Amino acid sequence: MKQFLSFCFGIALSFQLFAQNSATVENYQIMLSQNGLNSIGAYVPQLPVAEVSVVIRVGAMYENTNQSGLSALLCEIVSNRIQTKLNSGKYPTIRFSAEVSPELTTYKFKTIHSDLQLLLNFIAENLVNLKIDNQDLNVAIEAVNIKHEAYNANPQTEYNRLLDSKIFKYDLDKIDIWSDSLTISKYTVLDVDSFYRMYYSPVASTVVIQSRYQPYSQLSMLENSFRNWQRIDFNPDEYTKMRSIKPLIYTTQNTVFNTPDKAKITLSTLSSGIRNYRRGSYFAFLLNAFLNDKSQEVFNELKAETGTTDLQTFYEPHNFYGTFSISASPVEGKHKETYEFLQKAISNLHRFINDNSVAVAKKKFATEYAAFKKNPAFLNESSKHIFANDADYFETLNDSVQAITTHQFLRTVYTDFCNANFAAIAQIDSSTFETENYNSWFAEIDEKIADEKFTYRQNVYEIEGEQNKQLLNRLTQWLKVNPDMQCQINGIGDRSEYNKFQDASVSAFIDTITTFKKYKPDLLKTGIMRIELLRSLKILQSLAESGIAFERISGTAIPLKSKNNEEQAANRAATITLTRLKNRLPLRDIRIFRK
Repeated sequence: MKQFLSFCFGIALSFQLFAQNSATVENYQIMLSQNGLNSIGAYVPQLPVAEVSVVIRVGAMYENTNQSGLSALLCEIVSNRIQTKLNSGKYPTIRFSAEVSPELTTYKFKTIHSDLQLLLNFIAENLVNLKIDNQDLNVAIEAVNIKHEAYNANPQTEYNRLLDSKIFKYDLDKIDIWSDSLTISKYTVLDVDSFYRMYYSPVASTVVIQSRYQPYSQLSMLENSFRNWQRIDFNPDEYTKMRSIKPLIYTTQNTVFNTPDKAKITLSTLSSGIRNYRRGSYFAFLLNAFLNDKSQEVFNELKAETGTTDLQTFYEPHNFYGTFSISASPVEGKHKETYEFLQKAISNLHRFINDNSVAVAKKKFATEYAAFKKNPAFLNESSKHIFANDADYFETLNDSVQAITTHQFLRTVYTDFCNANFAAIAQIDSSTFETENYNSWFAEIDEKIADEKFTYRQNVYEIEGEQNKQLLNRLTQWLKVNPDMQCQINGIGDRSEYNKFQDASVSAFIDTITTFKKYKPDLLKTGIMRIELLRSLKILQSLAESGIAFERISGTAIPLKSKNNEEQAANRAATITLTRLKNRLPLRDIRIFRK
């Protein structure tokens, strides 16, 4: 989720979420200046005041480990300078705000239309060629620490931070605009000034002007005001290659967030960014429209199985990463069923994809895109994704989405979403947690589950005891929400234990496993098994019956000799080994992609 330094509220880029605005963009023009500055001039005659946004590509994604928090600190310095000038009373018609996100710093200005040239001159004077001193730095450090504390005290912030920590995990610092107070206090004027001169450059910036003037007049004013902004050779877009976000492999699953608000279960994952995987973002936009259409079969199944009519998806694209979330508000007594349906729906999304359902989704997207393009918010969002060598993403977005074939959509949804790692968060209150018995089916788990083991009484191979049953339940959940993980169960037995057992249900289970028929014909014939093998097979049988595919589970049997009672007890166990599948596309499903 985006994090903002000021009170400004950002709009998630799911077109249906944009509020209707009476003002419409009549026409606009995109220009690239000789110094590398991108600019957009838009004619919006209904706007009551002229609006100018300066978007600079700098944020946590551009900071290395020695620059943590510099984007927020620099934004505060510039904002203080601007606000001090405005407080002098010399510019009574100008209003200002600023915001920082992981990839962008945005300065927003408003004034009366007749003062547009004055406003552009004011912006240039206070953004270009700044000289930062110790007083600026000290004031900004104190202000940033205060805002950071206020940010952390916000309940919505707590949820956003929790969700981000599950999705990004070890990459969390790359989207965290804040730093700790100790790190901030150590920065010098030289540190901040060097950072400013590197990133506050024309090639890393886009200016958006919306007013009652025609675009060519606006851009002429802009050229006149910013002609002294010198081009630099350094391109910050290249720098982010050192800060790329890794695909989500392991994450903490099933986290409960206590809230008095309406109950909601959300599954989120990393998705394509507009710049790091442009084509992937087209599929994400189409899937977002697909799942937000209540006429689709997936919605009808949700209503039939769980009773809920509240299913929402959100695709929030940034330049170098994106997030995709699907959530539902469960009805009373159906929380577990709703959670299980969301899991099942994600892993089986390809079932709902056909020529008709894709055509319906494309039509919905086209309608939303057409309305969005007339809204002034369209240009503000576009400016966040305009680069010196790529200025037409949003211009061609609808055409690109409409060009997706059913076959392409099916394959991408299966590989990138059905097999993706989703982090689950339940937003509920404590009483609902108890009445819906969340503890029995929504236990928090992470990759450390591989460090746990099943334990047994002597000569027992059945899964008994509350601790063993909970571990099996959590292991099953972990494998369901991490479909690219393979699990090996290592059954262990002590040589002092009885070693000849027969179990009819296990015999029937292994009779379905081809490898046993080929390599262990005697075992199938006699049905006699050692206890360490049975311990492994019992767990594997339970996993298979819970829907875990055979190609994802395997087992070993390890007999050990003990020297004393303590070692004997330790040898009565079954351990877990987790590895990532190299082939994320099971062979049994490849056939669905044939033309």
